[in-house]
Amino acid sequence: MPLPLTPVSSSRKADARPLPSFAFKGHPGRGDEAYNAGEYRIAKDAYLSASYALVGDFCKIPMEPRDYDIRGIQWTPYTTMDPFDKVSLMYCYSGLSKCSMALGNLEEALIWLDEARFLALSTRFALPISLFEWIRWNLDLPQLTKEIVKALALSSDVFATLGNTGTAADRRWNTGVETLDERHLTPEVKKLRNVGKLYELISLRHPDPSLTATVEVKDPELQVLGSWKKVSVRRQGAMKPRLAFASFIWNGKLYVGGGMGETKGPFFRDLCCLDLKRLDTWRALPPFPGPEHTTDKWMCWSFAIYDDKAFLFTGKEELDYFDLRSETWHTVMTSSLGDAVRGGILKWAPLYGLKDSTQHVIGHHLYVFGGTHKKCLIGCNIFLQLDFKTMKWRRLSGYMQPGTEADYTCPGPRKTPSSWVDETQGRIFLFGGECDRTGAEFTGELHGADCGYAYEDLWSWDIRNEKWRMERMRGNAPCPRSEAACTYNGAINMAVVFGGYNPALGTQFDNNFFPFSYFADTFIYCSSAPLRPETSTAISLRTEGTLSSNTTGKWKHVLTRGFPTYRYVNTDWVPSGKANMSRTFADLWQLRIDTPGGFFEDVDIADEAKTAKVGPWQRCFACGSAGRWKKCGGSCKGRAFFCDSDCLREGWKQHKVMHGCRKVT
Repeated sequence: MPLPLTPVSSSRKADARPLPSFAFKGHPGRGDEAYNAGEYRIAKDAYLSASYALVGDFCKIPMEPRDYDIRGIQWTPYTTMDPFDKVSLMYCYSGLSKCSMALGNLEEALIWLDEARFLALSTRFALPISLFEWIRWNLDLPQLTKEIVKALALSSDVFATLGNTGTAADRRWNTGVETLDERHLTPEVKKLRNVGKLYELISLRHPDPSLTATVEVKDPELQVLGSWKKVSVRRQGAMKPRLAFASFIWNGKLYVGGGMGETKGPFFRDLCCLDLKRLDTWRALPPFPGPEHTTDKWMCWSFAIYDDKAFLFTGKEELDYFDLRSETWHTVMTSSLGDAVRGGILKWAPLYGLKDSTQHVIGHHLYVFGGTHKKCLIGCNIFLQLDFKTMKWRRLSGYMQPGTEADYTCPGPRKTPSSWVDETQGRIFLFGGECDRTGAEFTGELHGADCGYAYEDLWSWDIRNEKWRMERMRGNAPCPRSEAACTYNGAINMAVVFGGYNPALGTQFDNNFFPFSYFADTFIYCSSAPLRPETSTAISLRTEGTLSSNTTGKWKHVLTRGFPTYRYVNTDWVPSGKANMSRTFADLWQLRIDTPGGFFEDVDIADEAKTAKVGPWQRCFACGSAGRWKKCGGSCKGRAFFCDSDCLREGWKQHKVMHGCRKVT
């Protein structure tokens, strides 16, 4: 008889019935004996053998992304597995991760913990209806709850060891046991969750200024050194501080258009250009001529570059573009957009007010995914293609509004995800984003709630075969987020993701609790990163060959001594400037990474540990504390900062030697 399913978000009265006796299947006890004796390699073999006894030798674990069935369900062995076998298998995966940690292979430990996470997530696939990701369900089996919490707590510890405090906090924050009854919230589960560790993690910023000066690469497979350098522009020119703008680089020039100066305006429709070689001034270009009543405000739009033209798709059949050669605005008509979205809002603007989408040009086609529009503030998952030769639209997947059931064949409805195209131009990757459930509640849409949902998934679209595939979040991955800056750097063949926002990951500063988090951390993703040899060998023990190329994408955390301040901040969260006001910026930064082609040759790590700006604060040159310190008044022109007169006296001699500073009389 199948066990009932219980939503993690529901609360029920405590059930005092004793738990049934439970015996692990697959004989993981042999692994326990070897692990307790310090024989970690023997223990790994035992846990792996026990795992294959549960899933069958015909499978390969970790299970690889593959074609799904008609409902979009992958990893069928996990979906159809007996619930008690799931408990045993998750126990084995946690055991494998602990062995890997003991042997110093954190990459492999994270692979097994991510496998445990997918095993738990597969529960939803067994339901007769398809659930959206924000509805968390679990089998009413307390032993399984314990194993889920154990795996999340272990992964939190690994990420914390690697200095990835955002993901460490997220894993421990989202154990999902707060509202379950006492049969699930046992003393063992409470101990595993460890509220003390959770409080320490949510009391940090990500990254936290108190930690960045001493960060070091502990695992080159999962971390890389980096440096954020503020780029000086001789004259500000036409550029004003802003957020929610559109930008792109073409022919050595950076273009920025639209956005808003503050959360309540002003709203811009201008276009500015900066020569990245000369860095002389921001030059004003002709503003966008489209009337606001036909396009809505220019906020969170995306440029798409094709044939020396910068296209702006705003949900209309009319497609506006800026000719980069003549520097003039024009419009071209497209067709079939209403048919592609299956109706739409207005005949001439089926997706009126479209924003927060991702857009890419590959070959002669424009691809548009997701975003919000006038009829859908929660976010949608419509995926469209425009053929530039025929100027005709067609729908590839998804819908302009979420319905009552999820669609497992494609990413869920969202806005502001991060997206890039890989080096082969064969796949479009999609990471994170937000389902704005608070916006939906305000407008009375389906799925509204008092808290948004940040996605923790990674998908890729196969351009040739026209299919989505859910990828694994392998490596030192960023925590769930939206509104992150993202680009693909062809010189290093990696995607770069910076900052962002999570509407549901709490932050505790002293007596102030915020139900959200802002980020200023940096990550890179390589879609063809090889596993280290010992990892491939261990995982392939029961099967021939190693993991196939379609599972070798990997995240790395970029460790920087300093960083640009947290974007989209308000002064309640970052105490600087005027009270109760949001901050906008017009600063320009360059990321340098310690990898071939990453421009890291001139970075002085020792100097940055003492002088690099850490968000809205400065680093004291002498003691290393972060705060709003006073800059040196000598000939260095503020190269160093000091927190008080004692540190000035203590650090003055070293500062003179390092920076050639002299007193100014």
